Amino acid sequence: MAKNKNSIRSKLYSFQLLCLEFVLRVLAVGCGAALLLDMGLGKTIISLAVISELFKKSQIRKVLIVCPNTLLKLWERETEKFADFPYKFVIVHGSKEKKNRLLREAAEYDDPNVLMIMAISYDSMRNYVTELIKYAPDMIIADEGHKMKDKRTMQSQCMHMLGDAARYKLLLTGTPICNDERDIWSQYRFLDSSVFGDYFSFWRRYFFKSGTYEICFKSEMKEDLRENIFSIGIRLEKKECLDLPGITYTEIPVVLEPSAMKEYKRLWYDRMLKFTNDSIVSPKNILTELLRLSQFTGGFVTDENGRSVSVSKAKLNALSELLDSIHEEKHKVVVIARFVPELIAIEKLLEKKGVDYARYRGEISNAERIKGLNKFDDDPECKVLVAQLQTVGLGLNLTVASKIIFYSLSYSAADYNQCRDRIYRIGQTETCQCFHLVAQDTIDEDILYAIANKESLAHHIIDKYGLKVKSA
Repeated sequence: MAKNKNSIRSKLYSFQLLCLEFVLRVLAVGCGAALLLDMGLGKTIISLAVISELFKKSQIRKVLIVCPNTLLKLWERETEKFADFPYKFVIVHGSKEKKNRLLREAAEYDDPNVLMIMAISYDSMRNYVTELIKYAPDMIIADEGHKMKDKRTMQSQCMHMLGDAARYKLLLTGTPICNDERDIWSQYRFLDSSVFGDYFSFWRRYFFKSGTYEICFKSEMKEDLRENIFSIGIRLEKKECLDLPGITYTEIPVVLEPSAMKEYKRLWYDRMLKFTNDSIVSPKNILTELLRLSQFTGGFVTDENGRSVSVSKAKLNALSELLDSIHEEKHKVVVIARFVPELIAIEKLLEKKGVDYARYRGEISNAERIKGLNKFDDDPECKVLVAQLQTVGLGLNLTVASKIIFYSLSYSAADYNQCRDRIYRIGQTETCQCFHLVAQDTIDEDILYAIANKESLAHHIIDKYGLKVKSA
């Protein structure tokens, strides 16, 4: 690690010092900077170092952090752990009356010697824009800033309004482009509207329409886009920065029962027939139609009454065997699944085996999630964390485990990378193993292929099966 020259209780790695210097240099002449770093490189601690430097120079007195709800407590803990400057930290949560009181008190706060840091979730932020503007933050940090990728959402528009009222902005994300290059405009509109101008100018500069349905990026403008992104943003990958132990990938083939495979094929042909006969084939409706197939390979379908029905035990049995072999080696393991019926089935399997586990998924309270994480971290008898893919991907450090099993996946490479990097990040000392349970001759294979090749699953299906895209 390099020598630390800032007011935080930690030495920074040399690449973190590089990021700190970059952000401070950009903010000295502009209003916004982006840390486009791989997961696990310490975006939070770099941000705290930036805050420290600006506070020491009396350039900021109030900071607003906007982040997913699951990261609010993480920011509070990280600030408590690393901040070596006087501060007051407030999380805006609770009832409407409590939120209003916290926001009112924060707006009235006036102590130049103690930095005020307020954190609020994206969901709450859009309901309190007026109050947040009255709070008058000197600096806004947008954690997981790709949440602003869609310019049309109320969430993005509210963040733009807040950004316009603040002197400094910092955007943190490892996945600034989740779908296509259009994602970048809204994030940079928050940071500095002068970089890309208005959306119409941005669209006309970088895109064109192919036929009647598809918007395409102008390949000859790739370098121009990169130059604009990196004019106020810095991108680093783990392989450039860290001497992490290795990571291996293992595909566990799963053969569905003959009766289940027969039903799967019937569903598949129904979907294909829908594509080719009476449907407008587009990436969006292809993914919608494939959702049921993806649920099926995990062992469940939803009937006409909305109930989850078991259709296969093949993947669950494969998971059982894999967990037995890992358990013999006394390792901790994270099991990732996409759908709630799968998560419930996995938990029942572990209970039947007598394996102590913790859980982390969307419909349980934030307090219960934190309790589960603490148990997984601290209890040597808690060997498994059962986690929902969409929930566990943000901000968590799970390096107590070196093995991760993907029971099922979404269609997003970003979701996959976020989850994998919960274990493969700073602090990991063991070689990591990543397992994929893949039902043979099913959509599972196409999903894994698309993720591995960073390719749109919808377009992979169009190309693979020769579908013709119809105009609207």
